Amino acid sequence: MKRRLRVIGLGSAQGSDRAGWLACAALEAAVRDLPLGEEAIDFVNCATPVELPQRLEGCRAALLLDALPGEGPAFGLVRVEPAALEASGVLSSHGFGVGEGLELAAALGLLPASCSLMAIVVPPRCPDLEAGVRSLVPELCAELQRLLQTGGT
Repeated sequence: MKRRLRVIGLGSAQGSDRAGWLACAALEAAVRDLPLGEEAIDFVNCATPVELPQRLEGCRAALLLDALPGEGPAFGLVRVEPAALEASGVLSSHGFGVGEGLELAAALGLLPASCSLMAIVVPPRCPDLEAGVRSLVPELCAELQRLLQTGGT
């Protein structure tokens, strides 16, 4: 049986919040033809953090991709420790953030042993979101490879 790794694009279809979904799609296209052996990778989108427990169910490791408003002129990636989100106690503007979604998944026994969250830093003046996200694909592939090799530990 194949071991499942799930890539979850967080966000919506609106504005820079699309970055998580775009990154998920770009990463899927980039690894489509890679030999995975005993691994299977699922690529899904998540429109609201309350959906996270359902999206995480049944996977051994997860890579979460979400937009983060930036202040500089360039796109970038920042690894965010899920425990830091849980400890913050800060809710998103939606009233239920990624940290709360992960806490709910843990409470329901659905949080995988390995969970990596990569924030896609989006500059304030972003003329081409898709091109900016595509420029991050090599770094995203490296993170995915790390999860495949180590199980995310």
